[in-house]
Amino acid sequence: MPVPSISTKKLIPSIAGKLALAGGTLVFGTWVLSDIVHLPGGGAGLLALGAGAWWVTRSSKPASFSEPSSIPGWIRRCEAVLAQFTELELALGLDGLRSPREQELDRLKAQHAPLSVGVVVSEGGTHPTTSELQTALKGVHSLELCIAKPLPVVADVWSWPQELEELDVILYGLPMPLRAADLLRLEQLPTGRPAWLL
Repeated sequence: MPVPSISTKKLIPSIAGKLALAGGTLVFGTWVLSDIVHLPGGGAGLLALGAGAWWVTRSSKPASFSEPSSIPGWIRRCEAVLAQFTELELALGLDGLRSPREQELDRLKAQHAPLSVGVVVSEGGTHPTTSELQTALKGVHSLELCIAKPLPVVADVWSWPQELEELDVILYGLPMPLRAADLLRLEQLPTGRPAWLL
């Protein structure tokens, strides 16, 4: 008696079992539908019912998503999804929902822009040289270095200029000995904005 190979050993019971189950279900189902339930066309109805059950219970392949591997890739993906939302909102007649999403994406894009660093001193103080600043601030990420003109020591308003408030980081050079004008400027530093004292 020949020994069946592994593939036929697995294949024969698998196919035979499925065929026996399908045939038995068809015969039993036809008998139940025609003799007990009294439905006409029992075999065809059972076949349609079986096909529907198979279609519902078949294994579906999971949705695939190839995630981006870089920040610019994620930003492109977000822009594509926002475009899909825009089309959907226009089709449904919805307005005003897209603006907060676009603002949030713009905010995230701005976080990955080069860091803007402002160097400022008050009148009478001296700025560090540009080469010293470039050497001290050298790193992996790029920087935008803005060297501001000296702030006045006599002023009616001690608030920071608007241009300096828009920067990400402020480097404030304090002369020694400290002056009252410098202390007043320190009190008016924008809250939540990193500031380093030189």
